[in-house]
Amino acid sequence: MDNHFKKGLKKIVYIISNERNQVIKFSTTTIKVLQNLIEDLLKRIINQAKQYNKNILTPSSIQKSIMNNIFKECPELSNVVSLQCMQCISRVSSILENNSKQKESAKEKINLNTIAGLNVSISYIVSIIKSIDNSIKIIDLSPIILTAIIDTILFELCELSSLELINSNVITSNGLIVSIKKDSELTKILNIKKDYKENSIKNEDNEVNNNGFNEYIDEDYFSDQEINDNFEIEIKE
Repeated sequence: MDNHFKKGLKKIVYIISNERNQVIKFSTTTIKVLQNLIEDLLKRIINQAKQYNKNILTPSSIQKSIMNNIFKECPELSNVVSLQCMQCISRVSSILENNSKQKESAKEKINLNTIAGLNVSISYIVSIIKSIDNSIKIIDLSPIILTAIIDTILFELCELSSLELINSNVITSNGLIVSIKKDSELTKILNIKKDYKENSIKNEDNEVNNNGFNEYIDEDYFSDQEINDNFEIEIKE
């Protein structure tokens, strides 16, 4: 599932590169550190949320987990995430309501990533949920909410890190951590300690592998065929 994460990250970096009019790249180590931070955040949200409703993930249990724990002291970013979640849910709900065939079926295969306009793959999020506890039941639009949260956080991280670039267009893992520490809300949410150390940082690769991060950034990469990500979602009546 690493590839699903990388695809989402590449799309976000592509957007930011266009905004900055500068090609932004990440070292391979930075991608690993980013993924570790995101997965740790996901696991904390899910582990807390599953306790509220007997191992069932619902939109309300996820929201409760975030507001009562993860984002408790981070009102600004919390508002951004909440808005992103509501927009995604609104888009998906509208599609489901307007399609009677999908609405009648308890389980329907639909391309939620395309509908919601998300970057990070929903299948990637679902795989993390199942890796924590395969018995967790996912209902309603829970994956959409989790994906919107991670999507927003990842975008904030990439945007913040890209502002730190001075004489290079490559973001290193140490540069990433430095930029995160400058944002008190992100530091709290991602649980970054003052003396944060990551094993993978020890062998920091300041050069981007030519066969690595940016090789898929082209027109074909963003086609429906590339991001098609169907899976079964259970809609609770």
